Amino acid sequence: MFGELDTYSLIDFFPFDAESYLSLFRLQNEAWWPLHVFIAIALFVPLAIVAVSWRSEQERMRLYAVRALQLFLVFAWASASGFILIRYSTLNWAAYNLGFVFFGQAILMLLMSVLGAIDVESLPPKERGPTYWAGALFVLFALFGYPAFGLAFGHGWSGIEFVGLAPDPTAIATIGIMLMCRKPYLWLLAVPAAWSAAAGLTAFALELEVGLFTAALAAIGVSIAALRRLMQWRDGATSAGVS
Repeated sequence: MFGELDTYSLIDFFPFDAESYLSLFRLQNEAWWPLHVFIAIALFVPLAIVAVSWRSEQERMRLYAVRALQLFLVFAWASASGFILIRYSTLNWAAYNLGFVFFGQAILMLLMSVLGAIDVESLPPKERGPTYWAGALFVLFALFGYPAFGLAFGHGWSGIEFVGLAPDPTAIATIGIMLMCRKPYLWLLAVPAAWSAAAGLTAFALELEVGLFTAALAAIGVSIAALRRLMQWRDGATSAGVS
């Protein structure tokens, strides 16, 4: 029995092929067109405002921008939940329950936003550190990198993955925004990290290069967040010991 497993490859455990998987993004894009542009603006504009606002007279504008980023995360995960429940579950019945996990992530993002846990750093640019700027690069990649790579790998405009509509760039943007926060809470990254690992496995099996970037970036981003939290814990412990 176990010897027969040698005759299987990874793709044999997936009930769909690459073309069927890519068709899901075409259907998603057709359903949401032309809101892609407005969704991108809803992420890019507050990101830019947060990046340039740190003076006291800009505080109100920065707070509005942070709230916009918080609401974007809620919308993006709710949208990703719809993608899983309506699109992906038609190819993989096991993914149906995952849609509710994604919706739970959206609720969690809403709750943590209300509690002020998703609080983007407000120090002057020179004092924000590499973690913040790494997070900003993650968000920019989610915004522009996925469409660029989708076109480069021949998926066409109708089949590329847009942040806020597809799970992969949404997961990377979430990791990026959390890296930009004063405290990147690791448990808020559990669902994005788990999905990214699954996306990487799917991409490897279906020979879809874009998904491999998701897994790699998520691993890097979560590692950076874990290191940042470890350093914050160490600094806090040291301060407590001194006092």
